[in-house]
Amino acid sequence: MSKTSRDLLVALTCLVLGVVGIVFIIPSQVPLPRFSSGGTTPRAIPLFCAWLIICMAVLMLIRTLRSNLHSFSLLFRELVTGLKNRNAWKRTGMAALVFALCVLYYIGFSEIGFIVTTLVLFPCFAFVLGCRKPLTILITDIVLSFGVYYFFAKGLSCYLPGWAPF
Repeated sequence: MSKTSRDLLVALTCLVLGVVGIVFIIPSQVPLPRFSSGGTTPRAIPLFCAWLIICMAVLMLIRTLRSNLHSFSLLFRELVTGLKNRNAWKRTGMAALVFALCVLYYIGFSEIGFIVTTLVLFPCFAFVLGCRKPLTILITDIVLSFGVYYFFAKGLSCYLPGWAPF
């Protein structure tokens, strides 16, 4: 994949993520206060960042399209060739698998708790990302899970969700 097609892909991805953030994520995650004092709301900084991402994506899209206006057919041909490339699909599948594991981690973190979710999913992350030594994965998993939990509980006095079997 050439620099042009990567730039085009990144610009379109950032544009979509910015729009999704403004339309769906920010309204559902950042509540508005009941009574407005006329000042800024808690949504001001997230909205500013999302609009900044959209503006930068549009500028990158314009720059990419202006610099390669004459070679759209080459760009399209390269994108199609990239889709036929088996290694490109393999990398895309790995990225999709990591994304799916992140979603599972998010769900498990809130539903099951930090320690259990990290103990279960960290070896999956390590295996997908290329670590094949079981002893290294096991030791790192245990130290990471309990070390981070202890750091948050004792060092920051902020308790992460735990697992209560009852």
